[in-house]
Amino acid sequence: YSGTVTLQPYTSVVLMKDANATPIIQDLTPPVIAEFSVPTTVNSLTVPISSFDATDNIEVTGYLITETSSNPSTGTEGWTALAPSNYVFSSDGSKTLYAWVKDAAGNVNKKKNSTVMIGMDPLTTVVNSSVEFIKIDIFPNPSNGRVTIRFTTQPEAGSRIDILDMSGRKVASRMITKMSEEFNLDQHAPGIYLVKSILGANETIHKLVVN
Repeated sequence: YSGTVTLQPYTSVVLMKDANATPIIQDLTPPVIAEFSVPTTVNSLTVPISSFDATDNIEVTGYLITETSSNPSTGTEGWTALAPSNYVFSSDGSKTLYAWVKDAAGNVNKKKNSTVMIGMDPLTTVVNSSVEFIKIDIFPNPSNGRVTIRFTTQPEAGSRIDILDMSGRKVASRMITKMSEEFNLDQHAPGIYLVKSILGANETIHKLVVN
C-alpha cells in the first residue's frame, strides 16, 4: 500500500491489505521415510544401508542415522544432504539403527529403525576341540519356528540344548536324549537366536534365524 491515511477522531485501528502480496503458508507436515533397512547379518563394523527412501510435501533437505531413539534436532551433528550408503559401528553384536529425515521448515519424521547382527562369523564356536568329533546340523535355518537339531553321534548323558535370544534370555532348554531334537519357537518373535549345545564339559554355539 502507498498513499495517505487520515484517522478520524476516536479511531485507533486501521487494517490495510496489499492485494498483490503472496500469503505466507507455514509448513507443518513432516517428511516420511518410505523405506529403511540394513542386512540381517554382516561380518564387518561397516554396515551397508540396503535402502533409505523418504518423501516430503515440499523437499527433503537432510538425512541422519543414529544409534539412539531420541528425536534429533535440526542442528544435531551428522545431517547430510544425501542418504548415507553405510554406517560404521564401534563394536559388534546386535545393533539397532534409527533413520531420520528433515525438511527446510525444520520438521523431522517419526522414528524408523532396523536391526543388524555384527560379527557372528564363524557361526559355530567350539570350546574344546574334542567336540569336533560330533557334527551338529540345525535345519531349516532360517526357520519359520520349527527347527531340528541333529547330532552325528549320541552325545554323552547329561548333555543339553539351550536356545537364547540376543539379550541372553533362555527361551527354550532340553536335555539331549536322542540324536535328533526338535524345537518349536512359533510363540517367539522373529529374529536371531543362539543355539547352545552343552555336550559334557564342552559347548558349541550356532546362530539360528527365525522368520
